[in-house]
Amino acid sequence: RAHRDALSVLRSMARQDQPREEHRYELARTYDLLSTRYAGDSARDDGRRVNGFPERSVRSPFAGDQYRKQATDLLEQLVREHPDAADYRFLLALCYRPRGIVSEPQRGSGTSRGRERSLKILEALKTEYPQVVDYRYELAATYAWLQVGLFPWQGRATTLSTAEHELRQALAEAQWLVDHNPTIPRYARCKALALAKLAAVSAESERPAEAADLYEQALQTQEALVSEFPDLPDHDRVLREFFRLRLAAAYHREDALEGRRGRSRVRKLLEACVHNLAELAERSDLTEDRLASISLNIAEDAYRRMPSE
Repeated sequence: RAHRDALSVLRSMARQDQPREEHRYELARTYDLLSTRYAGDSARDDGRRVNGFPERSVRSPFAGDQYRKQATDLLEQLVREHPDAADYRFLLALCYRPRGIVSEPQRGSGTSRGRERSLKILEALKTEYPQVVDYRYELAATYAWLQVGLFPWQGRATTLSTAEHELRQALAEAQWLVDHNPTIPRYARCKALALAKLAAVSAESERPAEAADLYEQALQTQEALVSEFPDLPDHDRVLREFFRLRLAAAYHREDALEGRRGRSRVRKLLEACVHNLAELAERSDLTEDRLASISLNIAEDAYRRMPSE
């Protein structure tokens, strides 16, 4: 509602006078913000809250595509008029970048072209302003925006060779960010996710030992993050356990080679995963966390299926 009110004010100003550069930029920002919001049912518009957050509809963003197009059109004009204005180019890159989980029918050339355009802009900004961490972080996040089957609800939407190359780009940027800014949690989280996605690609490419090593690195990175920043949201602990679960699955593939030692290693990982996720599942802020509930179910089922020692 606040974003819609802001849009109304900005539109009324535009009718009164020729829009100035700053006004058009704020209008583009507001369109961009609106494109990320979700429409609620009228019954949900009364401020009722669930778990401390406004309830959000499961439907698609209201008029999200239209708002986003309005934002990109304005920003394209501003970039043409002011090619040296980094803020305009940066927001344009974020508008072009795909968002969220793209359903199977919506994947394709449009999504790919937008991501490529975003990468091109962000690479140029990084070259011009190598010390601006926001440009590097969003570049890493855009390189890592690939569906490689890491999460249970995702398939694979790109070729393995392309995915591996771009995930290594993401990892390089994330490592730079962690090295230069060790106190920023989201940089370490970005690194952990890039490692885990690379592990998924390695597993799909029939390189199980490499996959296990990468999952181990992802788990260690996330473990260190949670230990160093205890006030992080509980979702970071869920992510840690999800990496532990994927590591157990990677080790399970090597069971035939390692026999009892391999099974013992997998069992310990699953025991820790089930114990920690069961404890996390009781927390109110995770009652609707899909990753927590799915990971717990998978871990419990895998543990039950483990042969007795």
